[in-house]
Amino acid sequence: MNTEYYGETYLKLSELYAMYQNLAQKNPQWMRLETIAQTRAGHPIFLITLTLLHNNDGQQFSAEDLLARPALWIDAGTHAAEWAGISAALYDVEQWLQALNGSLGTELQERESLWFTQHAIYIIPLICPDGYEALWGDQPYLRSTLRDPRGDLVECGMRTRDMDGDGVARWMRWKHPAGSFVEDTAQQGLMRGRRLDDSADDAYFMCMEGSFQFWDGWRWEEAPRPWTEGLDLNRNFPAHWQNFKMFGMDGGEFPLSEIESRAVVDAFAARPRIAAALTYHTFTGALLTQPYRKQTLLNQKDIRLMQAIGDQAVVGTDYRVIKIFPDFVYDEDADVVGVWSDTLTTVFGVPGYTLELWDPFKRNGLENPKPAKFFSDPDPEVLKNLILGFKDSPGAWSDWQSFEHPQLGSVELGGLDFMMTIRNPPEKELSEEIQRSHLVAERMRKVLPRAETQLVVKCLGKSHHSDDEKLLFKIRFMIENMGFLSSSALQQGENWVSCPKVSASLSLDSSQGTLVSGVKAQEYSHLAGWGEASLGLGGLSPSLGTKGHRALFEWIVEIKSPTMLNVKWSAGRAGAGSHQFELID
Repeated sequence: MNTEYYGETYLKLSELYAMYQNLAQKNPQWMRLETIAQTRAGHPIFLITLTLLHNNDGQQFSAEDLLARPALWIDAGTHAAEWAGISAALYDVEQWLQALNGSLGTELQERESLWFTQHAIYIIPLICPDGYEALWGDQPYLRSTLRDPRGDLVECGMRTRDMDGDGVARWMRWKHPAGSFVEDTAQQGLMRGRRLDDSADDAYFMCMEGSFQFWDGWRWEEAPRPWTEGLDLNRNFPAHWQNFKMFGMDGGEFPLSEIESRAVVDAFAARPRIAAALTYHTFTGALLTQPYRKQTLLNQKDIRLMQAIGDQAVVGTDYRVIKIFPDFVYDEDADVVGVWSDTLTTVFGVPGYTLELWDPFKRNGLENPKPAKFFSDPDPEVLKNLILGFKDSPGAWSDWQSFEHPQLGSVELGGLDFMMTIRNPPEKELSEEIQRSHLVAERMRKVLPRAETQLVVKCLGKSHHSDDEKLLFKIRFMIENMGFLSSSALQQGENWVSCPKVSASLSLDSSQGTLVSGVKAQEYSHLAGWGEASLGLGGLSPSLGTKGHRALFEWIVEIKSPTMLNVKWSAGRAGAGSHQFELID
């Protein structure tokens, strides 16, 4: 099977799984594919690890070695209908592996090999496979994943379905004098809201293509969103979770009530040196950043730092950077709750961004400065022009066709394919879109902290502390953060109880010698990265800061004969390791 993917088409679930598996088989030195959970339908949720997995002798690095590397996190498919993000995650993996195996040139291969020896990238390419597969089947739309049905709910009314078997649920209309819509005479095929001066003879009822369930034969009403389909997984995460309902969707019964959200959080928490994260969604063409609410847990320094990272990450992509509050909320007085990217930042303390791929408005020459407001209160003229912009795109638009509905009789079906125009780019435009998102991922790699160490051992001569012929040695060990972010990622990261510390410990027991000065195990404050000062966050007066980017550890030991010692070190999220050395005159 060909493992190259450039976004030529959207892939079915079986095709995605085959791609993941074949990429792992062809790149055993650099890619690991593991299952972190099984969904209700029995599908695996895969986690991809990209890093150097074997040493020069072909031996596999230990789990401790792999987890010691600073890392970037990427995920996609929290919302099953956002296919462009799922395609983007696969494209990321494929591009990095091509670079590592030399397909993109030897110079890039050398550079990337060094980077992936020192770092790791963890990717969950599809969080909700059940929902994704359902959308490729007979399910016209759902938010995230499928839940088991509830016997106590009766969901009566119109349900969206593909009625004519063309694989797309478009629009459905039928004439009736009580209808709320009329044809737009200025634009053939388009509908608009009925006005006071419009004739009842021209009126239509209009809804999504579908049929009534539990119908009494009389009422024309929309069914509530079914319990099985109504979960929004991106309201089921720990950050500020509370009971949530909007547009017929909910945030689950309690935080992490769902298999998928629990698997994501557990996988992230088990890899504590992840220092930055991207979660892919659609369809705003923007990188969403903090704050998420007026009363935020974050300090202003973290918020400004995330804004500055975002501004640099989107250069040359046409993406914007939008603060969730106040620019991406439906109601400024209602908190955004249970969101994964907010959990990444406020709980785990890393800069976690939602990258909303694909802006259908900009694609059609339209402005949409307040996307969330538009979703809840759309401008009819903008909406009309948005639809018109896709009428010439192959497969996007279908003229109205007569159809004999099993319940309503004669109706017409037609209109826009929402999934392949608004929710996701048309297939011919997918490749360009995921190249843009990949550029953001490339930039996010550059913000990771990275530790370098230096060990200096000096013999001080014979010991005056003993009558024996013993020698004194001074051991100096320095950790230096060479990366953009601090060793805690954000200041908020220091509040996470499992955030790795900056520390060093000397292995020395009584049979080897005596510790004359210093403490075997020492802890240091977190180390600054170069990013904060470079962005001018200190104002008009440049400053070295109060934190510093170096940690120094010192010991003086007394030994009688040559001996091997070891310094085990941790640089927070900037990495960890050990140095073995010999003390000899």
